[in-house]
Formats: sequence, C-alpha cells, structure tokens
Amino acid sequence: MKKEHRSFWQREKAPVFGPLPGDTRVNTVIVGAGLCGLLCAYFLQRKGVRDIAVIDAHDIGGGVTAYTTAKITSQHRLIYAKLIHGLGEERTAQVLTAHEKAIRHYREIIEHERIDCDLASCNAWVYATSEKDVPSIEDEVSAAQKLGVRAAFDTKTELPLPVKGAIRFPDQARFHPLKFAFGICGRLVKAGCKIYTHTKATGAEDGIVYTDRGSIRAEHIISCSHYPFIDKHSLLFTKIYQD
Repeated sequence: MKKEHRSFWQREKAPVFGPLPGDTRVNTVIVGAGLCGLLCAYFLQRKGVRDIAVIDAHDIGGGVTAYTTAKITSQHRLIYAKLIHGLGEERTAQVLTAHEKAIRHYREIIEHERIDCDLASCNAWVYATSEKDVPSIEDEVSAAQKLGVRAAFDTKTELPLPVKGAIRFPDQARFHPLKFAFGICGRLVKAGCKIYTHTKATGAEDGIVYTDRGSIRAEHIISCSHYPFIDKHSLLFTKIYQD
C-alpha cells in the first residue's frame, strides 16, 4: 500500500468544518482555504465585507499551504540583481517594498490577533558551496544594498557546513504556517465567515460557483486555488501543468 507523505506542519490538528449543506447565496465566495484564501477573507472582513464563504475540496490548509516553508521573507533566491537588469532599479524597489510590507503584515496580524504560531525573527540566507557561484552571490548583495536592504556578504552562516559565500538578509521571520492558518480560521468564523471543507468546486460562471455539494451564488467570486480553473480570461491554464 502506498504510504501517504505528510509534512511536519500536519502534526498540528486541523479545525473541523463540514461540507456545504446545499445551495446558498453569499456576498463573496472564495475558492481555496489555504493561506491565500484565508488571508483574502481576513482582509476583506477588515475592510468591512460581510457574508463571506470559503470553500475547499479538502481540509483547511491541506494543499500547498501544508507543504510550504516556514519563511516569511523578502529574500527569494537570487532575484534582485536580475530584476534590476530587466526592470530597472525603480520598479525592482517596488517589488522589494511589497515583500517587506508583507512581512510587516504578518507580524501585525499575529500580534493583533494573538496567534500562537511560533513566530521568530531571523536572518534569511542564500549560500554557495562552489567558488563559481560566489560572483552571483556578490551581485545579489550589491543589488540588495542599492535597494536599501542591509544585506551583507558572509562566509559563515548558521549551517553546520562550510560555504564559499552567502548573502544575509536581516530582520526576516519564520513561523508555523498551519498554526497561523488555523488561528486565522478561528477569527474568520468568530466574525461570521462560513467555511466549508470537502466541497469541491467544479465550475463557475458570472455570479455562481458550482460544487459537488450544491451551488453558491455570489456577487464576487475569488479563485485562491492551486489551479485557477475558473479564470479563463488570462489563459493561465495553458501555462500550467499537472504535478
């Protein structure tokens, strides 16, 4: 029998929600109950939107969110040198600003909602174990510093192995993504949001989402699923492959 692989995060017990009980109507329906969908509902509620439903084919955070990393960072591989080369310094600074703002949002939400999710401030690193990759690290350090990041080049990291060079981003963070997601669930439900699990969206058109448990009529439909099947205008489905 094939063994199911579960992530470290899934040791945390997920809150239990029932499936959609039948046809219903709401103001906004969000397809996907991972971090993306839950945070979308959370921010909509903070903006005063009421009567929100979040649906998922599986359990809360059981898809991409369950297998994500713990990092909350503005540092993602070696991207800023390439972005400056392609977009210019001003536009790249906008990208960095958005990422830094996201880190602040996570910290603010966790503090405001008092969510126990193992949040910790830390450095973020990208390192090279080969001399030939060191120039790329140095280019990224230079790019990040141009954008105002207190990034630094280092040859000593927190790893138990030697490196040839590394870039260090300070003031980043890490957390337990499912503890955070489950904490957000509690706040959403307390504020009146309806959450339905084991409810698979099978199709959508203007004003209605079809599921295997009934249909949901809504003024607004938001796709936060791994595969955005209801988005036909962007032709994104032509660029996505199954995995």
